[in-house]
Amino acid sequence: MEQFKIRCSAMSEIMGALKGGLTETQAKNLATLEAKEKRTAKQDETWRDLLIKRDMPKELPKTCVTYLEKWVKEKHFNWRKDIGHIAAVKKGNICEDEAISMLIENYGLSYNEKNEKFFENDYICGTPDLIYPDRVYDTKCSESPDTFPMFEDSPMKSYNFNYWCQGQAYMALTGIHYYSVVYAMCNTPEELLSKQIYNDCFTLSQEDREVKELEIRINHNFDHVPLQDRLKRFDFAFEPKYMEHVYERVRLCRKYIESNLIPKLTTEK
Repeated sequence: MEQFKIRCSAMSEIMGALKGGLTETQAKNLATLEAKEKRTAKQDETWRDLLIKRDMPKELPKTCVTYLEKWVKEKHFNWRKDIGHIAAVKKGNICEDEAISMLIENYGLSYNEKNEKFFENDYICGTPDLIYPDRVYDTKCSESPDTFPMFEDSPMKSYNFNYWCQGQAYMALTGIHYYSVVYAMCNTPEELLSKQIYNDCFTLSQEDREVKELEIRINHNFDHVPLQDRLKRFDFAFEPKYMEHVYERVRLCRKYIESNLIPKLTTEK
C-alpha cells in the first residue's frame, strides 16, 4: 500500500486535538505547582495526577481515525466515493470556470487559467485553483444566497477551518505565502435548473408549468446583482509552524495505519 499523504482539501480531518495528555489549563496548573517550594497534601496529589496524565500516550482523535480507515479502504479496494451527484458539489464543478472569470474581472487580475498541475511533497498533495506569483486563489461556488457568506466578518480560520487548512497546505506546496478564498454567487447551471423544473412542474398543467418555470428561473439568476456583491473574499497568510504540526500529524497517521490497520488486511500481510 502506498505511503499515506493527506489531500489538502481533507487536511482538517486529521488535525483535531490528540486525546490524552494535558489541556492548556492543566499544563499551566502543573507549571504553577512545580514552581512552588512547598505544596500542600492536596496540591501534591493534584501534581502527581497531572504528571501521570502528562506522560500518558496520546491517541489520535476519532475524526482522524475515521478518515484513516476510509483512506485505507479506498486504497485496498481501489475505490473512491463519488460525491459528484450532490447538488452543491455539481454546481461547484460546473461553475468553477465562471467563478474564476468573475474573480479575475472584479479584482482586476491578469488573465489566468485554472491550474491543472498536481503538487505534492512528502506529506501533503493537491491541486490549487488559481496561482499568481504573489498569491494563490481558491473559488467556492455557493449553492444559493442563503449559503453565500455576504456579511461574514470572521477571519477564514474561524469561519471555515477546513478551507483555512486547505489554504495553508497549498501555500506550503507552492511556496507562495498569501492566499484568498473567494466565494462566488453564480447562476444555477441549466443542467441543474432543468432537473429542478422537471421535478417541480411535471404534475402541473401547461399554464401552471410555464408560470412555475419562470419563477424558478428568476429565482436562480443573479445577473441583476452587481458583480462585487456576488463575491466574498477572505485573505490570509502562511503559518509555517502550523504546517510543522501537520507534518508531525501525518507521521503519527502513518504509524497508526502501519500498526493498527494494515495488520487487519489479510492481503497486506
